[in-house]
Amino acid sequence: MKRKKPAPWPPLVEITLACSDDFLNKLNVREEAELQAVWQSELYEVYVFDCACPDWPGGKVTWLSIKRRDKDVIRDWRHLQWIKNEVCGPDREALEMFPAEVRLVDTSNQFHLWVLEPGYRFPFGYGGRAVVSSERDELVAGQARQRPFSPGQEPPDAVHVADDDPSLLVEACGCTTRLDEWGYRYVAMCKKHAEHAGCEA
Repeated sequence: MKRKKPAPWPPLVEITLACSDDFLNKLNVREEAELQAVWQSELYEVYVFDCACPDWPGGKVTWLSIKRRDKDVIRDWRHLQWIKNEVCGPDREALEMFPAEVRLVDTSNQFHLWVLEPGYRFPFGYGGRAVVSSERDELVAGQARQRPFSPGQEPPDAVHVADDDPSLLVEACGCTTRLDEWGYRYVAMCKKHAEHAGCEA
């Protein structure tokens, strides 16, 4: 069964906002953080701070303080990834912190990303890229559930779940892969990759 398509992603735009010291204090801003910009869309408002971190690679991080404009809870990982990409760029890495209880701040539906300076990477995480899109409202490859992307947001290298077989993944080039108890295995290669494999043999 196919899912209902998600709504389009409304892009962020930078806005002008004059901030008093009292306003910054209400945001619980650390002394070494400086407000750089504010971005808004129909859904979100994002405050962008430069935050000094002398002991961290690059000497500072960019702090994104994010909230929905209707004050509701955010829990869509893709939205946070797209916000990071639009405000800071797709090549920068960020994390969401789950702190020790002694410095927990939980006062509102406000969410925070801490973005590394350009050129730096965290020494953990996946080593490669994999993106799957699915129109089907069922398990992908018998293992997990995935959803389609908002219009215009699907990456060109996204792998699709076959319409007639939820265990079959179809790559953009035409190669097909099946996921079973043995892991991923090729079912058929596209013409380009088959010719390349033949040359290497």
